[in-house]
Amino acid sequence: YAMARDNTLPRFLSKLHPDYATPWAAILSLVVFAIILSFLILVTGKYLFIIIMAAALECFIYVVMAVCVLRLRKIFPDKERSFLIPFGKTIPVITAILFGGLMIGIFADSTRDYLGNIVFHNCWVALAMAAFAVVCVLYTILVVPKIKTLAAERASSRKKRRPGKN
Repeated sequence: YAMARDNTLPRFLSKLHPDYATPWAAILSLVVFAIILSFLILVTGKYLFIIIMAAALECFIYVVMAVCVLRLRKIFPDKERSFLIPFGKTIPVITAILFGGLMIGIFADSTRDYLGNIVFHNCWVALAMAAFAVVCVLYTILVVPKIKTLAAERASSRKKRRPGKN
């Protein structure tokens, strides 16, 4: 809902229910996605895949968060903040290293087959995450600017209203 409201996802996801003011379109989309995913997991029996994928994505989110903290501190060094992380850059660096290592550990889980060859069990998780990352980057580069341009055009074509006047 929030990303649609900020014009980075399609606009229909920001629709609110007229009586309850809930983001019904975003909720409905999430329910449909969850039902489809649940059905696929039930049919294929790949429960472990989704658990490993969720753990890897969680590690990835923490790494990105730590890198963003470092980057924002570098870009805006003099910005007044309501909270400063103790020990400066140490905590985000340790967080990125720790969760990056955990993510690598998730992907590096392997055993040897009967011939002695190393078999990586989680290569599909790594490939799925890489595909997801590529889709996100392409969406951000190709689609988001178009959505933002359309939103700006819609905003500029609206009549200006003065507060208190209809």
